[in-house]
Amino acid sequence: MATHSGSEGKVFIESSQIAEVKSWSLEVTSDVVDASTIGSGWRKNHPTIKSWSGSFEAFWDDSDKAQSQLSAGNTVALNLYPQGDEEGNPYFTGNVIITSVAYKASFDGLVEASFSFTGTDALNQAIVAPIKTSTKSTEKQQ
Repeated sequence: MATHSGSEGKVFIESSQIAEVKSWSLEVTSDVVDASTIGSGWRKNHPTIKSWSGSFEAFWDDSDKAQSQLSAGNTVALNLYPQGDEEGNPYFTGNVIITSVAYKASFDGLVEASFSFTGTDALNQAIVAPIKTSTKSTEKQQ
């Protein structure tokens, strides 16, 4: 089993990399419904609809065109790369609504920005395709 350094991760909006990213998180959840019947000694649950959401933090960079697209309420195509964007690496991709943007500054630090998002449809896992032979990636739904 391979492990990877968090410093390999990247965040892209469309094909533009977000500058100065410090961290990102992704959560995939499934709703459940109670399917218990009379006489059952235990609850019986069934999965229903999946959803996904997350956030990422970056140093605020007002010259970064990708960061400028991230206003609350905007819908964008998001790509999260846990291992970097080199050929053969897996990544997560899908459309999201930016649900919140927060800024933080302190006298002894840099100005930081936090961006939260919620998926608008299926989250897909893809593999970075070779640049020379194809611009397509292989995708599968989570």
